[in-house]
Amino acid sequence: MFKKTLNTLISLANAIFMLNFAIPKLSAAEVSVKSFTQFAQVLPLNGEAYMYFVGVLELTVALIFIFSLFIGAKKIKAKVTLLGVLLLTGTLLGALATEFFVRPEPIDTLVVLSSIFITTSIVQLAIIRKDLTLNK
Repeated sequence: MFKKTLNTLISLANAIFMLNFAIPKLSAAEVSVKSFTQFAQVLPLNGEAYMYFVGVLELTVALIFIFSLFIGAKKIKAKVTLLGVLLLTGTLLGALATEFFVRPEPIDTLVVLSSIFITTSIVQLAIIRKDLTLNK
């Protein structure tokens, strides 16, 4: 029961976390436009298109975790959660790479949050591991 509750709480936190970052990008908030314009000066890409791409990716991850909350079958829930964990981890590793190699000065809060959510992804993976290997 504890693992199920913890898994639910982590999925909910993941969804809220990703929505918190997706919405400003998808609504072209000033802070997002400024950041991605800065990234485009370093990376060979269109900053606006990249901002929307990342926003859609983050929204997709959030929706996967929200969807996982309503799945009853353990094995299917575990597979959907695994997809969310893999996408979240990849997104956050990309965010960390951007902070350290693209942004002139990494934003500490973003680095800490990304590190925390990568760690909770490892915990969540440990929780669902058994359900991924069920022979049902």
